[in-house]
Amino acid sequence: MSAPRNAKLIVNVAILTPDRALLVRYGEGHDGEAGWMLADDLLNQGEPPDSAAGRVAREHPGITTAPKLVFVESFTGGDGTWYIAFNYVAEFTHAVPIKPGPQVAGTGWFMLDNLPERSVMAHRGWALRVLEQVVAARGR
Repeated sequence: MSAPRNAKLIVNVAILTPDRALLVRYGEGHDGEAGWMLADDLLNQGEPPDSAAGRVAREHPGITTAPKLVFVESFTGGDGTWYIAFNYVAEFTHAVPIKPGPQVAGTGWFMLDNLPERSVMAHRGWALRVLEQVVAARGR
């Protein structure tokens, strides 16, 4: 096994109500992927993951919150880049108002039992797997 050529630290924020998830679509240049995904971004150099999660929620869908870390995962992307993903959740009692930032092309609240098909999700539906794990962790 060869060493990765590049490494990236990313943060994802699952924004949830008891029965819905907020998904976003990014404009060109975010990460080259079209489709629905969780609010996400790269960590800035020296930025703690908890701070990055709050920044992502504030700058992307426009929500002020202090997301909680649910799990961390590590994987190699198709281009050989090694990723460490910090997966957070921000929970609300109802769908809060959204004020999308300039990188966001669209947002939508989706029922957890009726999420979009993998074919319209970015990164081959990776956010769906993350959401499954986050929602399962809520029940613990």
